[in-house]
Amino acid sequence: MRLPSVAPLEENRLCRNRDEFDQLVEEALARGKGAFLKIFGKAGGRPYYATILIDDEKVLAVETVDVSSGASLVGSEALDVVNKMLAEGPLVVDLYPLSDVEVKISIVDNIDVYNNTPKMPLSRFHSSPRPERPIGGPTQVQAPSKPREVERHSTSVEKPRRKFEVKIKAPVELDPYLRGMAKRINSLAKALGIELSGLEIEAKEVRYALGSGSAVHATVRLYTGSKVAGNVKNEFESAIYREAGELSKELGKRVVISRVLFS
Repeated sequence: MRLPSVAPLEENRLCRNRDEFDQLVEEALARGKGAFLKIFGKAGGRPYYATILIDDEKVLAVETVDVSSGASLVGSEALDVVNKMLAEGPLVVDLYPLSDVEVKISIVDNIDVYNNTPKMPLSRFHSSPRPERPIGGPTQVQAPSKPREVERHSTSVEKPRRKFEVKIKAPVELDPYLRGMAKRINSLAKALGIELSGLEIEAKEVRYALGSGSAVHATVRLYTGSKVAGNVKNEFESAIYREAGELSKELGKRVVISRVLFS
């Protein structure tokens, strides 16, 4: 699983039993709206490495890796392994508290694992009781709903919402790759509560001097129609730069985001 660029609260923290692990989770949630936990321990005598994403209500995504074989599990099977690790103990834990925005970005970055993980309330994941709250399924992450308007007796017709538009100005061979990135950027925006009316990517291949290779340089322009809060804007830009890194792997060529513009 991919972790956001955040500083750990704890590294290599030894939890001798489940109660100590629960206490560590509570420390993280006292500092943020969620957390990433990287856990090393044993289940059935076999060493496992587990990565867990939680918010302040539930387990969102879980992946485990069998250290001996390298085999990985996600979702329900991974949760079973984690529960065995917690029962057997001890555990070595790295802990990363997350803000609400960082939780949403982590969901988008690990959407396959998120969709395959049943949303277990922390009251069941913890050994100590916590108040349960109703939870939703994988479709829960979405832009905040608009306040419900008071019904008015009027003959006016509501204007249809503008369709999201993507414009790509780039060599034809790059177009499908950049459109795929544009779709992922729009998903990131929705997870952060940003409604984009359009997105434009202008890109070209730049060859460096003295035979030092080439790269794709791109400018991303986002049409939001309203001002984006500074902390959300920074998180969004960081996520876009990470998408460029993923596209570099897909293309086999370095992709450089020259500018991210908000209009």
